[in-house]
Amino acid sequence: MIKTKQIVIDGQLAVYTEAGEGSPVLLLHGWGCRAATLKDIQEDLSKTHKVFAVDFPGFGGSDEPEEVWGVEDYANWTVKLMQKLGIANPVVLGHSFGCRVALILNSKAPLSKLIFTGGAGLIMAEDIERRKGNQGIKKAKGFLEKILPKSTFDWAKEKMVDMMGSADYKNASPKMREVLKRILHEDLKEYAVKIEVPTLLIWGETDTATPVSMARAFHEYIKDSSLEILPGAGHYVFIDKKEQFLDLVNDFLKV
Repeated sequence: MIKTKQIVIDGQLAVYTEAGEGSPVLLLHGWGCRAATLKDIQEDLSKTHKVFAVDFPGFGGSDEPEEVWGVEDYANWTVKLMQKLGIANPVVLGHSFGCRVALILNSKAPLSKLIFTGGAGLIMAEDIERRKGNQGIKKAKGFLEKILPKSTFDWAKEKMVDMMGSADYKNASPKMREVLKRILHEDLKEYAVKIEVPTLLIWGETDTATPVSMARAFHEYIKDSSLEILPGAGHYVFIDKKEQFLDLVNDFLKV
């Protein structure tokens, strides 16, 4: 049975869930998600492990960070949570944004294994091209801000977000929008190449949020890694191909 609990870290309320008994597994969710997004994984792995899942600050039931955090701030927060809960040398499974956190967490706390699915954190060639286009948008916004009354500019800016912003950006609070912009500019390759623990990469073949090219880059940078690409699955491969996903994870944990 999954139990939902609360803890206070640096004066801020945080929500997490736990289930099972045994060696620890820590689940880190993606952007715009929460611990419950990984519920099926937690239920399955809790048959053989004690499995924790977190609501990162700003998601689910956890308070937003007081400042505009970067990925390292989230990793530091995760270390504090691990210390408070007595989570030692866990297997860490990260989805999307959770992989960003896990990359830096690996340099701050002993981990036994890593599992990345739909992982993010590397600046790819397509990201660079997209940012060139964004520079033109920023220039246009700067010009409009100079010539339009503030109320009109604010209205126009929101319309631009509605037309061109990602779902993650549109659905975020003003504070979390700033957090998102900050983390998207962080290239974490330097942390990937330092990973020495066994690492399993599970990707959906049709993932458009973090495409297979990202998976192959992680596979190249992480020396003790294996890569599994599941046909017919997208960014939420653990939902699209749940049974295959869980079989791969359980086999990896047995080794």
